[in-house]
Amino acid sequence: QTACRNQEAANRLFHGFEVILRAPEDIELAKLDVDTSFQDYVVEKVLERNKWDDMLIVSDMTGSMAPYIGQLFLWLKLNTLDDRIKQFVFFNDGDTQLNEAKAIGATGGIYETRSKTYAAVEELAVRCMMSGDGGDLEENDIEALLAGMALCPDCAEHILIADNNSPMRDYELLKQINKPIRIIICGVQHKVNIEYLNLARQTGGSVHLIERDLYHLTKINEGETLEIGEQKFIIRQNKFVEVKKI
Repeated sequence: QTACRNQEAANRLFHGFEVILRAPEDIELAKLDVDTSFQDYVVEKVLERNKWDDMLIVSDMTGSMAPYIGQLFLWLKLNTLDDRIKQFVFFNDGDTQLNEAKAIGATGGIYETRSKTYAAVEELAVRCMMSGDGGDLEENDIEALLAGMALCPDCAEHILIADNNSPMRDYELLKQINKPIRIIICGVQHKVNIEYLNLARQTGGSVHLIERDLYHLTKINEGETLEIGEQKFIIRQNKFVEVKKI
């Protein structure tokens, strides 16, 4: 489970249980967690709503994404793969590497296929999921995107299926991306992860929520604002910054 390879590595580990909790801000948010946890069909709804073709699909395959991976494969089963998807890239943030061994841009745990066969794509996804061991919260989204873009330079649309609750390990590599990224954000219950808003803006891409598509993020000028639910963001030095409530 901890991917130890020798006694020395084991001795450095905490012995016991570590539980990571995201505490709701109040009782109403706690209730919202329960009410919405099984109603988030964002992947299915976004793919149905946006008629993208020649897609590169890059998807987080870590454990917390299981419900959304299920939606992706349900959608794949109901839609032909021949014309719409050219390349799949799945990532699990480094297979079984120890957290301290994960190098920015070379974390690994990336699996790819151009297969048009549902069974082959599903098998690869399962292999990717089973090869990871969880680890820390951060994920290697940018590394996986760069790998996918190199594998499919002729892909017209670049789709990232991302975990809202996981920061990007390799966010500093964002400037290497030179094509628009369309980000389907999964697990949004209270707040949108600002990293994904800035990834979309900096690449000329878009952000997609269960009932809303945020195109034209690059057209929001310096000092102008964007509201998403209870959040408000303002553009400062060409980046989104959250406006904190007083």
